[in-house]
Amino acid sequence: MNRKTFILWLFSLSLLAQPPYSRYRHPTFSLIDTFKNITYGSAPSWIFPYSPVQLTVDVFMPSASVDTLSNRPLIIFAHPGAFLVGNKTDMYRICDSFARLGYVTATISYRLGYNPLSGCSAERAVYRAIQDIKAAIRFFRFFHTTYGIDTNIIFVGGYSAGGYLALHAAYLDKESERPACSYGGFMSPDLGCLDCSGNNYLATSTIVAALNYWGALGDTLFMETSSDPPVLLMHSVYDPIVPIGYDHPFGVVTLPKTYGSLPISKRAHSLGIPYDLTVSYRQAHMLNGFPSFWADTLLPKTIRFLLEFIKPNTHPVQPQTTVNLCAYDSIVSFQVSGSSGSSFWWTYDTVRTTTVYDQNDSILILKIDSSGWHTISVVEFNQWLCGGDTILFQVYKSPPVSIDSLSPLPDSVFCDSAVFTAQVYGNCHSYIWRWTPPLNLKYRRGDTIYEFMSIDTGQGLITIWGFDSLGCPSDTAQVKIRILPTPQPTLARDKIVLCGDSFALVEVSGAESYHWLMDSSVVCLNASNDSSILEILIPSYDTFNVGVWAQNGNRCVSDTLFALVIRSRLPDAQINYAFDSTVLHLWMENPSEVDSFAWTIDNIFVFPMRDSLMYNPQGNLTDVLLELFSAEGCNNQVSALIPTIALSQDFPSHRRCRATWDSKYWVCLYPSEIYEPSGKLLRTCDAYKPCLLPPSSTPLFIRLSGSKHKMFVISPRY
Repeated sequence: MNRKTFILWLFSLSLLAQPPYSRYRHPTFSLIDTFKNITYGSAPSWIFPYSPVQLTVDVFMPSASVDTLSNRPLIIFAHPGAFLVGNKTDMYRICDSFARLGYVTATISYRLGYNPLSGCSAERAVYRAIQDIKAAIRFFRFFHTTYGIDTNIIFVGGYSAGGYLALHAAYLDKESERPACSYGGFMSPDLGCLDCSGNNYLATSTIVAALNYWGALGDTLFMETSSDPPVLLMHSVYDPIVPIGYDHPFGVVTLPKTYGSLPISKRAHSLGIPYDLTVSYRQAHMLNGFPSFWADTLLPKTIRFLLEFIKPNTHPVQPQTTVNLCAYDSIVSFQVSGSSGSSFWWTYDTVRTTTVYDQNDSILILKIDSSGWHTISVVEFNQWLCGGDTILFQVYKSPPVSIDSLSPLPDSVFCDSAVFTAQVYGNCHSYIWRWTPPLNLKYRRGDTIYEFMSIDTGQGLITIWGFDSLGCPSDTAQVKIRILPTPQPTLARDKIVLCGDSFALVEVSGAESYHWLMDSSVVCLNASNDSSILEILIPSYDTFNVGVWAQNGNRCVSDTLFALVIRSRLPDAQINYAFDSTVLHLWMENPSEVDSFAWTIDNIFVFPMRDSLMYNPQGNLTDVLLELFSAEGCNNQVSALIPTIALSQDFPSHRRCRATWDSKYWVCLYPSEIYEPSGKLLRTCDAYKPCLLPPSSTPLFIRLSGSKHKMFVISPRY
């Protein structure tokens, strides 16, 4: 039980009404009726001429004016005195105490006298007193209606010699167990059987239990089986009168040894006879003379011991443990075991509960009206009006749990492929989520939060149940959701190249409305930017991203698409040329933004392998067109009209190298190596990239490529 539960339990217990009777536990009756010197029998005295002795008893009971019970337990007390002295008045105090508890009590006189120097005389004295107390038991059984006694619940107790009588009344129950001296001898008559003295009432002398205060037993073998009467034992370890062990009373060796409380308890333990042993370490006899012992030990222990035989043994039938109720549950049935003729006192909070059935029997039915802990107690009272132990039932009724709110709100709309979160708010301990097909959802589970991603379009239902810590459910909450399609726009072109121009059109389709995103430096020329065509002006030669996202009438928004807009410069170059006697050499100079190119000469398309080419002119004018292309695909054309002029004839006959028409350069057209007179390689020429040699004052030696011996000399022109 946790701390909170324990505090609630204590608080509930404090609210319980007290049971109607505390009888047998606490002094209940202040008025006591006393009947003295009632004769219960007569028997021969112990010495010749064995004249009859009147046996009397004094009776204590709750006054008839306050107690009408007619079947009460009886306790017969025998006084101390070593079987030589003493009077029944010595037991008035204990008789009065237990009568006020609700018992009928009696203190008897019994025959006294023996010769302390004769062990046989002492044995006969004890035996006579045993006969007397058994006669008293028979008397009360016979006159039980007179004194309102239940004959099935009779106890016998006594101090010292009275303890001897209680023990022997319990265990000396066979003629074979009679002391040998009881049969008589010289000048000693036979004392007769155990139940053959005192009176002739036809009743048994059996008892339920014995109360031994500082007494002893002639022989522990009188205790034979576990069904023998239980016994309460109180003794001092250093008792100088009646030894707690096996020894002579008073230390007088002429007296027969007896078995004190210690060997009696050991014998009871070995046989399984219930017993209760209380040991004192005072060197004293008759500890009832000590007020503290009387109040702290003798009286409370005797009360508890006797209760075990008269109280009902009640136990729960249903429920066996704490009952847990959900908020919507109310009716609970409680039941305990019970004996015939018993009544039951149920206690519960009548403000927080409603009685459905309570007839003071073993069943109670309640309607639990409020949440929290409830304590229900019951006490059984049997035919002797003795209350049993209090039986407690604990009922915990859960407070109502509810789902206060839920997000998203009912009838919410979402777009497919969108992630949305559902969250529940309430005082529940846990939740269970369910959704109804055809809703196709991916989800990530939490306790109060679920994260969903819709797969399909359509509509469905999400249902949530809440539960408290005991598993009691709340009302359900539902969310109706609709999953709508998301627009899927398409760009006409995702890359737009502007070749020198600054104006561009970006086109998109596939939705109802659009939203454009662009750099702040880009100028939008549209009156409204939600159309499917965006007209823009690009301010500089650079690369720009233009974004667009679409939205349908259901507010579903697409992903953002991006178009790459490149404003590129036009490629450009110059045409340069040179002639020999028959061949026109063309090449490109100062190219800009050129990625590829093509030549057209006299309307004949020529695609060179390099950026220059050779051409044999066919007329006085040659029409040359150079088409240029940039990496972004922009193109440009450069043209030239080249006049064809007769070339000079002043150059070597081998025609491997020729002077230009303006006589400023030598042009080597064929693969060759040009050396200075010193033999140093000046450069290498080929037909596709001729060498332009500046005028030289010294001859140059030319060797044809691949030849070791074919060389010729170019003489200086100036």
